[in-house]
Amino acid sequence: MALTNQASLVNSVGQREDLSDIIAVVDARETVLTSMLRKGKKPAGVYTEWQIDSYPTVSTSGTIDGSDVTSFENYGYTRQRIGNYIQQFRRVPSVSRLEENVAVVAGLNDPDPNGAAGATEFARSKAKATVQIKRDVEATFLSDNIAQNGSSSPTGTGAAAVATQAYQTRGLGAWLTSAAVSGNYGKVAITGDASTGGATGLLPTNSIFSGSLSSAFSEDVLRSLLQSRWNQTGRGGDLVAVVGSNIKNAVTDFSRYLPAKSIAGGSSTSVRFYNDEIGDKKIETAVDIYSGDYGNVELFLSAFTGVSSGTANANRGYILDPEYLEMRTHTAPYFTELPDLGAGRRGIVETICTLVPTNPLAHIQIAATA
Repeated sequence: MALTNQASLVNSVGQREDLSDIIAVVDARETVLTSMLRKGKKPAGVYTEWQIDSYPTVSTSGTIDGSDVTSFENYGYTRQRIGNYIQQFRRVPSVSRLEENVAVVAGLNDPDPNGAAGATEFARSKAKATVQIKRDVEATFLSDNIAQNGSSSPTGTGAAAVATQAYQTRGLGAWLTSAAVSGNYGKVAITGDASTGGATGLLPTNSIFSGSLSSAFSEDVLRSLLQSRWNQTGRGGDLVAVVGSNIKNAVTDFSRYLPAKSIAGGSSTSVRFYNDEIGDKKIETAVDIYSGDYGNVELFLSAFTGVSSGTANANRGYILDPEYLEMRTHTAPYFTELPDLGAGRRGIVETICTLVPTNPLAHIQIAATA
């Protein structure tokens, strides 16, 4: 006969939950680009401009002794004006009154690697929003976003104009291009704006890689990209590469495999080799610095390259000269608490800034396919 009140754990009443005082956040993605960018002057308006310039073609002709000067050179004609719009970034943390004043959340005071911690639910929400703002800026600067002019339109006959389009800064994916991308890059009427297709800020095709990462990207290709950049600038020096994980893997493979060679009468195979001592009982394959004929490239992994619909592109990367890249901040990240109208505490975390590649020719884009 079955027992209706059998002594067992499942029938025990009043069991306490064993909820540890831990809130574990595994997401520790770093904002490597904005952390290393040089900080430029504060924008004085929604559209910030600067000029790019180059030297004219060299001449090897001599000068006839005693000849008069009959023609002159205008060394200002090579200058071009380009620019970018600022962008307003905003996050709006909020909690209800019961969440803030009644709820007791386990681990609320414990810090996590991203710095999201606080004594209350709202304090933690505020900290997380601050971290998220930094990520939003990072992802935007590494995106293909074109510059966008804020605009407005009337809501009806005789109605006041209402803003319908936000100002948007132009990301590296749209700056480092060899052809104009459809869309508004800025004040198109300005001669030399890169959207016209004729400005010197447009990269040569040899400074952009758009082939297959798995089958066409090699050390020879990377060297050719760096050579193209050097042909434009004459600059070597120390560069930084902000790259997705697949590009990082591909560069590391430069040190792991000998390229496949054609063999008469048979197929070719890549050969892996090792530089480690056998006695160490470990294999080291990481490559963080690539040193070549045209400069040194320090590689930084990024989880925000080529973000589209919130998802990063692991096949995207940029090789950058830090001397020719700035972040101009109008308003540094700040927090403003809004009035509590009954629903609970709320506020705004906000920053206003723009990306300024002072001369795009100093950089390289890797926009690879899988």
